[in-house]
Amino acid sequence: MAKGNNTTGKFAQQRPPDGEVRQSQLITTFGPGALVDLVSDAVVISGLEFWHFAHKPPVIDEPRLRDDLVERFRKLGRKLDPQYPFRQPPVGDMREASPMCGVDALEFPRWFVCQNEKCRALVKSEHLERKKDRYWHSCDNGDATECVPVRFVAACKNGHLDEFPWVRWTHEKVDICPAPRLRLLDGATGDFSEVRIHCVCGVSRPLISAVVDAANPRCDGRRPWLGSEGNEACTENIRLLTRTGSNAYYSQVETALSIPEGGHRLRELVQN
Repeated sequence: MAKGNNTTGKFAQQRPPDGEVRQSQLITTFGPGALVDLVSDAVVISGLEFWHFAHKPPVIDEPRLRDDLVERFRKLGRKLDPQYPFRQPPVGDMREASPMCGVDALEFPRWFVCQNEKCRALVKSEHLERKKDRYWHSCDNGDATECVPVRFVAACKNGHLDEFPWVRWTHEKVDICPAPRLRLLDGATGDFSEVRIHCVCGVSRPLISAVVDAANPRCDGRRPWLGSEGNEACTENIRLLTRTGSNAYYSQVETALSIPEGGHRLRELVQN
């Protein structure tokens, strides 16, 4: 599994993967759209358009399941390739890893929290320094402190996923200040009810107020695991989601009775 895919040349061919999952996990626990914690990063697993195969991907022939899904897709206004609808996940080689074979994963979320207890800045990754496979924040006292991905993201009932709009949400009842600087404070016990978001302008809001969907902004219909083409219109309000929670991802499982082709040959012999 590779986070992103923007390396080229000899280094790209030798670059080790950022993580590894079993093939069975890619169709259950860690399928497309799932939020996964790697050793140094938090990512979302990409859709099949961003799966890379060293050779022609093995095709799985399940005509009963195919015919059922083709009809379901048709009713949704989508098209499923009836000739090659199913394929096995790519098989990577940890000893000779290459970005040409594997599954891309997008860094998500891109908001990070400084681990300096006197700072606790809530900052996007592009404003942080990357070194030793970690993001570091330059605190006001001059210290460089390691950061971790924020625990919360935004989702909606239609299955869309997005960054939680921290700046807009914190300034919901006031104009957004010209240079917002946010802090995430966990409180004395670290309990969710005590988490607050503060801005340098003086605005403060308890995070527990975000559990009321009606009070949250409208969903932008984003599905980052499908790339920009995955965005669509949505009328739902976003809801606060703990990205590591057991309710953050559910795979959609479809089953069909599979009868091996050898059974047809046996029936012909019996009939004759």
